[in-house]
Amino acid sequence: MRIQWIYESCRIFLGLLFLSSGVSKFYGESGMMGPGYLFESLDAYQLKPFAIFIAVIELIIGFLLLIRRFATLGSLMLLSVLISILVIVISLSWQGTPLLVSVFLIMNFYLLFYDLKKLLPIFGISSMEEVRAVFTQTRIYLLALLLILCGVIGSYFWYEKLYLLNRVGYGLILINALYRHYLYVRNSKNVRSLSHGKEKQ
Repeated sequence: MRIQWIYESCRIFLGLLFLSSGVSKFYGESGMMGPGYLFESLDAYQLKPFAIFIAVIELIIGFLLLIRRFATLGSLMLLSVLISILVIVISLSWQGTPLLVSVFLIMNFYLLFYDLKKLLPIFGISSMEEVRAVFTQTRIYLLALLLILCGVIGSYFWYEKLYLLNRVGYGLILINALYRHYLYVRNSKNVRSLSHGKEKQ
């Protein structure tokens, strides 16, 4: 019951926050999710349609979150918006705002975790046991992705030779893909052999 109360509180709070934020942008009013002069600021770069798009998306997300049936869809849409906002405010070195957005992001992750059973079928998964199985089957690819990310980010910001991690990651992906193809071909031959054996019998 307490978990349900936390979920509903986060959902309604984020819904009202983004619904009001989307509406206020049309009237030039500032709020917790951005300045009221967004339209004017982006209009200087001929991006006013994009500013209107942002406001409409925030309005739609807030609306979806406030309706329980569509809250999961609203949470998914909100995830990309909050991550984008977080990257922007960190890049602009805004004081305090990254922490505030991070709190909203944690709340959104909680909404998604609460509705995890609704999200699993999107990936063709029906239970948490299958989630663990998927992670086990793809651990080499996940390790390769981690190496590539570390190589790209590390070589860009710190040490240039860390780009070698990229090549290790690519190598792991290639080797694993070839190995899986080999297993697929071998299993296919075994299946054909068994089917031919049964036909002869």
